[in-house]
Amino acid sequence: MEIEEKVEQIIFKIIDEKNIELNLKMEHSDNTCIIGAESQLDSLGVFSFVLDIEKEIENEFNVELFLINDDFLNSSSDHMDNVKKLKLFLTQKLS
Repeated sequence: MEIEEKVEQIIFKIIDEKNIELNLKMEHSDNTCIIGAESQLDSLGVFSFVLDIEKEIENEFNVELFLINDDFLNSSSDHMDNVKKLKLFLTQKLS
């Protein structure tokens, strides 16, 4: 299985968990918003989502990644806007 496929599986797994945990209806779609006005996640939900993604990436690839960094906090990075951008970001970091 390719890195991008594994990354997508991880993201969709966490979406499924957040849907159950937070009673949401986030879709398995590249266009699903993770952060921003159209996201179903509030700020704590985003934080929880990010921590779970980081944990799953570490378990699957044995690599520590930090998705929330200074660029993200300063709004100079858009890698958390939607599933497609997150998948691309993670795939690039893991390749």
